[in-house]
Amino acid sequence: MAGRVAPFPFVYGAGFRRTSIGLLGVLLFAASCALSPTAMGDGTGSGISNASGSYLLTPVGTNNYTLHAYLADLGLPILRGDTLIFSWRANNGSGPPIYFEIHSHPITGGYFKYYNTTATSVSNGTWTSQTTDRYMVYWVNLSNTTRVNLTYSFVLLPAQPDVWPLYVVPAVIVLVAIAGAAAHVRARRRPPPWADISGKDSKETQTAGQAPAARDQK
Repeated sequence: MAGRVAPFPFVYGAGFRRTSIGLLGVLLFAASCALSPTAMGDGTGSGISNASGSYLLTPVGTNNYTLHAYLADLGLPILRGDTLIFSWRANNGSGPPIYFEIHSHPITGGYFKYYNTTATSVSNGTWTSQTTDRYMVYWVNLSNTTRVNLTYSFVLLPAQPDVWPLYVVPAVIVLVAIAGAAAHVRARRRPPPWADISGKDSKETQTAGQAPAARDQK
């Protein structure tokens, strides 16, 4: 004896809502990945430059008691916004103290000093350029009797570009996608023509549900 088929409870739009929620989750995940900051690598190909070397500073008044060099000649051409990290030692840090400065000689003429110190060593000093110019480093042995073995190292970090378009464009795409999905959700919430607004089945649906019962009574 065949059992009576119970009407299946149909909730209109439920499947689509689950799909929409999943779609929004995927979009938000993609947006978070797109907006996550990326790390810049070190070494070759990253834009980071470095230079190191040594120089013997002789006593004051002799031919080589100063070292005066363009950073570009050391392989460090500095542009606006670049940051220079510098370290140096006089006789491995034991001294005597020497003078150090960073300055520029613009093409138009003049002399502009940006950083200076007198010490036996400097470790990981930093300086950021405000303009693109012909920058130089300058050391002076202040001792009249002692030679100074100067060792130095530089790391040049390029200025970071403006990245706001990389953040705005993905955000706009996600917002447009969310607005489109929300519009579809609102459209799908409207009942179809054959659905009874009161929550009851239409006459055709009721007839289809009662047909098996009529056959069972024969």
